Amino acid sequence: MELGSKSRLRGDLTIEITDVRTGRVRRHHVRNTITYDGLNSSLYLWAQDGINPADYRITQLQAGTNSTPPSRGDIAVISSVATVPLVTANRAVVPATGELVITATLGTGAANGSTLCEVGLLLANNQLFARQIHPAFLKTSSFTLTYTWRIAVTA
Repeated sequence: MELGSKSRLRGDLTIEITDVRTGRVRRHHVRNTITYDGLNSSLYLWAQDGINPADYRITQLQAGTNSTPPSRGDIAVISSVATVPLVTANRAVVPATGELVITATLGTGAANGSTLCEVGLLLANNQLFARQIHPAFLKTSSFTLTYTWRIAVTA
């Protein structure tokens, strides 16, 4: 980065819908919205004054059914119907690209009968880090959904 340049936090989301019978995969790509709490989380981590750093780890992916467009002021996934706990295996830091890559899958038994169209990442302190909507999809046991979220620091 050059002196005076602006760094930005950016997120890109890929949703893969896999038909478990045929193996056919459909993909959707969208840029996500990082919330004010998400943007501020790095500031708290850098300062580490009066906080527990573990509270700012991304620990949940929630899928929901509300198609309201995201905004930086969002504080929750509006209509959450499924939660995937995120552990170390779900998160990968890629210094070469300046990215944190988070991957989570809703299996064949999750959120069946729900028309999914929103997804969000939550911090351990239950603050919403990021939220996005995507094309509506009726989830059944015939499909899995894999969410791959890339969060990058760009200049």
